[in-house]
Amino acid sequence: MPLILAIVLAVSTESRRGFNMGLIKGAGPLMSSVFAPMILIPIAIAYDWKIGFYTLAIPGFILAIILWFVLNEPHFEDEEKTSIAELKKVFLNRNIILCLLISIFFMVNLIAFVGFAPLYWANFREIPQSTISILLTTFGIGSFIWFFVIPSISDRIGRKPTLIIFALASIGLPIFMATTNLPLIPTIIGILILTCAAGYMPMFDAIIPSESVPHRYAATVMAGTVLTGEVIGGTLGPIICGIMADKYDLRAPFVVGAIAAFIAFLLALGIRETKGRSN
Repeated sequence: MPLILAIVLAVSTESRRGFNMGLIKGAGPLMSSVFAPMILIPIAIAYDWKIGFYTLAIPGFILAIILWFVLNEPHFEDEEKTSIAELKKVFLNRNIILCLLISIFFMVNLIAFVGFAPLYWANFREIPQSTISILLTTFGIGSFIWFFVIPSISDRIGRKPTLIIFALASIGLPIFMATTNLPLIPTIIGILILTCAAGYMPMFDAIIPSESVPHRYAATVMAGTVLTGEVIGGTLGPIICGIMADKYDLRAPFVVGAIAAFIAFLLALGIRETKGRSN
């Protein structure tokens, strides 16, 4: 994904950069949460799971062939030979440090939902599996929509205010999960609105990092942000949420998610605006 986003950065105009990068990021949850289950599960039921996984490999081979013949190598105006000393300086950039930290707490909040919402709905709320499937699909659709809506907003009002607004709004999803017991339709509406908790991801792991450093380092800093969030937040999040769920109940992970979301909001306050900045 960092390589894809670096290519998008190279070919996008500044006025469309946020929208383009958000749309590409949003394609991930759309395919994995919405379309992949629709394709994989019927194949697995009709044949077996091995055949299903082999089937999923086919698009990868097709895509590789298309990229080989169609994709042009992107070039940046500031393309120069990189150095270790300058790379160290890049990762000491204030925005990069803050984005790395935001990524960690974002992942804790995201995992609180993705990892524990199905358990909460099935074991605590005793919701049927078919309804849970609908709710998870709703989350995937909502994430896709917000993934390009939020960056599009940042193209108009700036990166920093957009990040702050939606980092604060991301507290809403875990609170909604922990405190409400609504019928299906209001729950679907609530999830669609509050998936902005996931939809502001492109702001801190792609758009702001890539605009905070010389463009030739864009792929590196985006990869570093994703890596930090996945390794630290993706490791500590499930452990902390699991311990809290065992000690209290299945609503406790959402409290952890809300606290992590609030910390991400506080960190967002320190970001320096990057829209319109020349690197």
